[in-house]
Amino acid sequence: MTTAIIIERLMEVSGCKTKTQLAQWLEVSNSTLSMWLNRNSIRWDILINKCIEHNISIDYVIGIGNDKTELISTIISQQQAIYNLSSVKRKQKNNGDKAQD
Repeated sequence: MTTAIIIERLMEVSGCKTKTQLAQWLEVSNSTLSMWLNRNSIRWDILINKCIEHNISIDYVIGIGNDKTELISTIISQQQAIYNLSSVKRKQKNNGDKAQD
């Protein structure tokens, strides 16, 4: 799935009519949103957090599901996955800082 399709789906589920509105909804600048489209990449943490915040199916947004909303148990699982990922990144950073000493 391309970033352009993900952005289109985000616009659909968020109710945003323009990319400027979507950038505001995502709390990023217009240039950041344009950069994502040009590079065909996206900040997954932002996408995931917004989907969780608004009870939007991440599976739907990225094109692997048909339902636009999800059950609370799925949201809790996603939040746990985000927490685990951030814990791993913190540990990696701390190990990198120790290696420089």
